[in-house]
Amino acid sequence: MDITRRLVENDLGLCNGLGQEALTPWLHGLIQAAAGRTIKDKPLTFGDLRKADGSDDSTPHSIDLQMFSTNLSHGRPYIFPLEEKEELFFMEQEMIRCLPEEVVLWMIEKSPSDREIKSKKGLLALPPPNDFPVLLATRMSLSFPFLLTAIPLHCIVPGSAVKQPRRCWFSDGGISSNFPIHLFDDLLPRWPTFGLTLEPKVDGQPDVFIAKTYNEGYEERWNYLSDEVAQKKDAGTLGWFMGAIVGSMQNWNDNSLTRMPGVRDRVARVRLNKTEGGLNLNMDEHDIKAVAARGKNAIRQLLQKFSSVQNGSSVTGWDEHRFVRLHVLLKMLAARAPGVVSAVGLNSKSNIYATDFCKLLNDLKISMKQECPPGYTSQITSQNCADLVIFVQKLAQLAQEMEHLEKSIPFTPIPIPELRVRPPL
Repeated sequence: MDITRRLVENDLGLCNGLGQEALTPWLHGLIQAAAGRTIKDKPLTFGDLRKADGSDDSTPHSIDLQMFSTNLSHGRPYIFPLEEKEELFFMEQEMIRCLPEEVVLWMIEKSPSDREIKSKKGLLALPPPNDFPVLLATRMSLSFPFLLTAIPLHCIVPGSAVKQPRRCWFSDGGISSNFPIHLFDDLLPRWPTFGLTLEPKVDGQPDVFIAKTYNEGYEERWNYLSDEVAQKKDAGTLGWFMGAIVGSMQNWNDNSLTRMPGVRDRVARVRLNKTEGGLNLNMDEHDIKAVAARGKNAIRQLLQKFSSVQNGSSVTGWDEHRFVRLHVLLKMLAARAPGVVSAVGLNSKSNIYATDFCKLLNDLKISMKQECPPGYTSQITSQNCADLVIFVQKLAQLAQEMEHLEKSIPFTPIPIPELRVRPPL
């Protein structure tokens, strides 16, 4: 059998998730049942979760579900549901190979008519966030490479005179990140966010590990190369080396994040034996239940830790977590303060490489050029300039105060965190 040809013909996977006793119909029924629906009802959408009962005024969404998928054609992860500004399109004949017919019909019905591409391909825009089926995002997120087929969508090449769509291939979200807990984090939390990670079990370690004190849980993760394998100097060592390279490329961010203060105390590390998880696709019922029991145990420990009542003499649980996160925020802001003071440049000597912002904005207010400034959709006004001058002054003042305040707080972050400009991923 020419497995390469069969993989390519089948959208780069051994199976598409449909057929007899298939994964996708099973997921569809499971998701619908969890929402109190049948497969004959309308598919569960992100809008249903966002508008579910139980939300308060502190958050716009009752249930904030976000899913990772990797756009292999763009070489980066995508978060679903997409924001309104993102434009992706689908073909009915391609989707019908990946999703149940009733879900595809829903997508066609909810596709925005004003965004249809007039082409022979018959492309339709994906439904907006509130109408986006949870099943579609789930299927895109778990397209395990080579095992499950990738999901084909289409997008417009920016800057081209003709709106010529090109196919994008979406595969497993774990290619980009296996632990995107940061999607649900604020600088200061209003409620706890928990995470579970899976890692190989080592003799002598408990099945579940949760840091009990601030000084625990920041040790490095290890991808062990045993002395026995290393001494043989054969294909086993090469296999470990190649696997370690791929694992480092895939998991470096997740491994670094789970060590950080304010993160490690809310993450349960569940240890798996060699016959559990990963590519062990033939796990029997006993093994599956054993892994599930470990997960339930981890959740119970997290809930017990964060729901503990204060005894008046120490800070524990949820309050301890908030205490640590407050200090982490202080340290991150204070570390950036000197650079902010220098870059803002309230006097000509603080930044010799550029015009200080106050002078730049005042000059702009005087000239009031006709064209829109970068990033503006309309001409900047005199009031805009005045407000920005005030913002720059207040920013420099805050940064200077942060420098002095941080020195008086004896908190030591382990490891040291940093506040950086990153894309929303």
